[in-house]
Amino acid sequence: MTLHFLRMTDTYSDKSAVYADIVADLRNHPDRQIFYLVPDHMKFDMEVQVLEAIQGLAKGEEVSDGASGMMRLQVMSFERLAWLLLKADWPHDKQALSSVGTMMLLRKVLHDLFDELKLYRGEFNKIGFLSELADLFHELEMGNIDPDSLDEILAQEDPQVSSLKARQVDKLKELAMIYRAYEAEQGRFTLASHAVYQALDEYIRSEDMSQVRVVIDGFYRFTARQLQVIEAFLLKVPKLEVILTADRAYRQSGPAWDDLFTITGEAYHQVYALAKSHDIPVADDQFAGPNTAYAPAFAGLDEYLRQRNRQGQPNEPKGTADLANHLEIWKCESPYVESEQVANKIYQLVASGRYRYKDIQILTRDVDKYRYQILPYLEQNEIPYFIDNAESMQRHPLSRFLDSLYRIWRYNWRYQDVFNLLRSELLMPLAYLEAEDRQNGQKAFRRVVDQTENVVLKNGYEGRRFWQSDYEWSYLELDDQGQKIAREADQVIEEEANRLKNFLFNSLDPLFKTWESSLPTKEALTTFYRTLEKLGIPQQVLNWRDDLIDAGDLELARHHEQAWQEFVQILDEYVLLFAEEDFSVELFFDLIQVAFREAKYSIVPPSLDSVSISGLDSQRSSAKPVTFVLGLTRQSLPRQYENHSLFSDEDRDMISQGLTDLQSLAASTRQKTLNEAFIAYKTFLSAYNKLYISYPYNELGEKTSNISPFLDQVRQAYGLEEKLHSSQNLVLQAHEEVHLGNWRSQVHHLASKLSLAKMRREQLPASYASLYQQVKALRQTHPEIKKVLAGLDYSNQVKNLPADLAQALYGQPLFTSVSQLELFNKDPFSYYLVYGLRLRERERMQLDPIQTGNYYHGLLQAFFDRVLKDRIAIEDLSADRVYSLLKDLVAQALEDEANTIFTTSARFSWMNHSLNRTLYQVIQQIIRQQRVTKPRIRANELSFGLAGNSQNNLPAYELSLTEGQSVFLRGRIDRLDTWQYEGIDYLQVVDYKSSKQSYQFRHIYEGLSLQLFAYAQVALRADQGGEGAEVFGTFHQLVSDQVRPIKKEADFQGTALETMPKNYQLTGYYLADLDLLQAIDPTTDEKESSLSYPYKWNKNFVLKKDAYGLNRQEWTWLLDFVDDKIRQTAQAILEGEIALAPLRQDKESLYIPSLQYPLNAIACFDPVDGGNRYRDWGLTANDRQTFFQEIQQALEEKGALDDERS
Repeated sequence: MTLHFLRMTDTYSDKSAVYADIVADLRNHPDRQIFYLVPDHMKFDMEVQVLEAIQGLAKGEEVSDGASGMMRLQVMSFERLAWLLLKADWPHDKQALSSVGTMMLLRKVLHDLFDELKLYRGEFNKIGFLSELADLFHELEMGNIDPDSLDEILAQEDPQVSSLKARQVDKLKELAMIYRAYEAEQGRFTLASHAVYQALDEYIRSEDMSQVRVVIDGFYRFTARQLQVIEAFLLKVPKLEVILTADRAYRQSGPAWDDLFTITGEAYHQVYALAKSHDIPVADDQFAGPNTAYAPAFAGLDEYLRQRNRQGQPNEPKGTADLANHLEIWKCESPYVESEQVANKIYQLVASGRYRYKDIQILTRDVDKYRYQILPYLEQNEIPYFIDNAESMQRHPLSRFLDSLYRIWRYNWRYQDVFNLLRSELLMPLAYLEAEDRQNGQKAFRRVVDQTENVVLKNGYEGRRFWQSDYEWSYLELDDQGQKIAREADQVIEEEANRLKNFLFNSLDPLFKTWESSLPTKEALTTFYRTLEKLGIPQQVLNWRDDLIDAGDLELARHHEQAWQEFVQILDEYVLLFAEEDFSVELFFDLIQVAFREAKYSIVPPSLDSVSISGLDSQRSSAKPVTFVLGLTRQSLPRQYENHSLFSDEDRDMISQGLTDLQSLAASTRQKTLNEAFIAYKTFLSAYNKLYISYPYNELGEKTSNISPFLDQVRQAYGLEEKLHSSQNLVLQAHEEVHLGNWRSQVHHLASKLSLAKMRREQLPASYASLYQQVKALRQTHPEIKKVLAGLDYSNQVKNLPADLAQALYGQPLFTSVSQLELFNKDPFSYYLVYGLRLRERERMQLDPIQTGNYYHGLLQAFFDRVLKDRIAIEDLSADRVYSLLKDLVAQALEDEANTIFTTSARFSWMNHSLNRTLYQVIQQIIRQQRVTKPRIRANELSFGLAGNSQNNLPAYELSLTEGQSVFLRGRIDRLDTWQYEGIDYLQVVDYKSSKQSYQFRHIYEGLSLQLFAYAQVALRADQGGEGAEVFGTFHQLVSDQVRPIKKEADFQGTALETMPKNYQLTGYYLADLDLLQAIDPTTDEKESSLSYPYKWNKNFVLKKDAYGLNRQEWTWLLDFVDDKIRQTAQAILEGEIALAPLRQDKESLYIPSLQYPLNAIACFDPVDGGNRYRDWGLTANDRQTFFQEIQQALEEKGALDDERS
């Protein structure tokens, strides 16, 4: 019995001597059995490496009984060895619990100990705590620390030292109590992982091992359980060899804190101490030979890295000049640029013929983070890859289905939960599930789900009552008589949505009723599983698997199998532990979600030729010819570790002091931090020919990143230069440091350069000429290139419609509204999209500004119509009478189907209360205006050109166009007030708005603010005020809850009284007639501003000049100009103008559909594109004088100027 160590470093890692000795041993001893033990996750790679090396050495030699000599060499992990040796005595009546099964068992234990718990009584049902507890107990089990050992350690502590110490001991004692109960329960139910090691240890000590030789390779550290097995081997086998990465022996003591090989040195010392404790001879250490695959420069780097971490200054690095030929440091603009350049470089290396894909590996600290950046570029270059990082099952449709199923039950059929379940596509009617062509059936089901979602969103169907079979959904509009009116397609959508609703409710509701009753767990889960079978869930998973097998994607097909097996395992374990307890829906589905989050798909071994992708922390069997290291920033190396265990660092220190040589805890945060230098060492020597290390100086959505200090030290020591890789589109230079991949990458890069050159009107750099010719030559074999190059000359230009097509589209004569014409004047293409093609986003039941405005308008109309009908003088209405009237009208309004949104939830009910409060304030202010001013409300919601027989309906406002064409305007005037003064009837048009309006003459000039002036023309033409009517003004009345500034409490009442009328003042343009203004609002004294109108008196009732008071001549010009602008706009529409020409928004905030979501995706307006340009404003100076000069000139040119209105 002897112990042998083989020490090595990365560049001195030739194990040929060991392999040769194994071959000789097998040849000379026909009964020899050799166990070559390696870490479990490295088993495949190490087995290939060891067997290939030994077969190479044994080639041409006769190894006793031939091929069976190789069969006597077994490369395996400790766990696999246990199964091999113990298979005859394996306890088949017990099963190993999954990590989630362990959490279930812990929950059972905590429930049984509930009355004895103090600190953790409230945690027994919390998944996070159960997970932390499972991790802690697994650590204790693998550390060979049983409950008795923990109790003995705690018994030695004096809690009287301090209150802090007492709390620490109390916490640890309670955890120890839980641990003891857990161990007892685990022994009854399951085969624990640590029990496998215990059984292996006992087997080795009891069996004859005289013909067994053990080699242990690839480990950085050993758990206490592994050390226990190693001790057994030391006592029983004639020779045990341990191969470790270390450049010195650690026999007298473990490594110093600053030693590079802190972890591996400690492993060396532990094994050595075990041998000496049993007086087992330890042979002199052997040192591996030089690995000739490494370039000589890496040997110097190896020596430098080993010296750097030890106390004292390291020697000058060797081979500084040569290393630059093998190590490149890339500073990249972003992870995307970094990933693209790495993928392209890999393509170049393989295309050169010097490397194969299997010679290349990619390392990164966070594989999940870089997965979505690097994989698209690898696929673009058609590079095969293997990710040595198991993917979580959390995104599998089965996980989504189960989570949504629980949430539908738990949260009463919420919209998002229902459609998450439907879009998992695991539950669907049999007509789609059993369709002959499953793909077409799946497409049809998706279409029905999308259309059903439209029905739900439009009507706000949320909650169980809307999904019941006896509730009929409606997707159709109702006419005035309550009859459904719709297209045939809408009727089909309504019918299909109701069928899907009934199917879903009838499928799930019986299951949900069982969850609401008190059933034993076994019965509840049996019902649950049978329901899933009845609904075809397992069959759908099998369908997906079979389809993928037929498509040749075996790996993804296995994913579906594994996900279903994971679910079934959770069911089995839950029933095993809680069979007779009452079923807890919440706990079960919490555990289901943890299970799918923690479960990983099994990793399929890589293909014979593929690039491997793995994490920096993962152990690798050997270096590769080429390594790319991504994301090596200050944040990633060294990593900042945090302690998330239930044992604090202080707890670990206390417990560690009482442990034996065969007991241990997991590495502490301090040990992990010290080991970062070793990880850097393994990373920098992970390639033996070419090493490319990159880091982004701009992280995605994060602050600027800096280079890793470990890498920066190497850079400075060797004088290496960083190569900058920036975005391809930022700088156009003749010479750039870029790497191009296959033809797709080349086209992508060339297209960006050509586009940039075109935009800047520059020539393509000469250095790209050959690439351009090369890409053009590929057009025949790759048709995609033709489309890409043709796209560079594409300009997003819009051609006008032929006049006959425009008239067929919009109708002739043209029936439209003023607001529609205003949209055309903002951008003709937006008018075409909205009113020509009639594109609109799907309807949603939500309280948007349009619906709020409709609610306000409806109630204001109803209120004043009631007042006028009852012949009540508005100015005489009291506050109580207003409140009573409004309350009745609100109750009636809520019965209207258009306002059902206010009854769907408490939130919308509160919003309705807020709207009603605003209306009450506005009505009070309108009444105040009626009391202090002369005009009286003559009509509310005065319609013109709209269908209906109401007495308030007026004919459409008609204007003649060229060639006998006409435009008919329709609309609704919110309020028309009149007042007679000196024999003239004055009209004021009032429009209700929920936000403050801006008044600019250039808006009128461009045709953006025509509405109120057109309404005034309608009122004049209808002659609502009698003979000789004139316009007094066009105003907006604010309908909005106003925030009043309060500087101090004492000012509250005064501030409210003073500011409220001002906030609700009519705003707009008015007739600046001094006598008329004094008469219309006699309450305003000199040097005061009117609280009702937008004007102010100076001394002696001299009107203060402003932009809003217009004289009679200006009103005449303005109204004539508005009529002419309407004619021009309507003429342009009928002539087919649809130019994509939105007004420039320098200081404006205009709503232009072609620039906003969702229509911007159709318009694709791009000001960089030569075919797209913003339209400049026609009126450069936004002042009154300029405006009237321009419109006067325009009217004169058209011969439309009249001195007086006829």
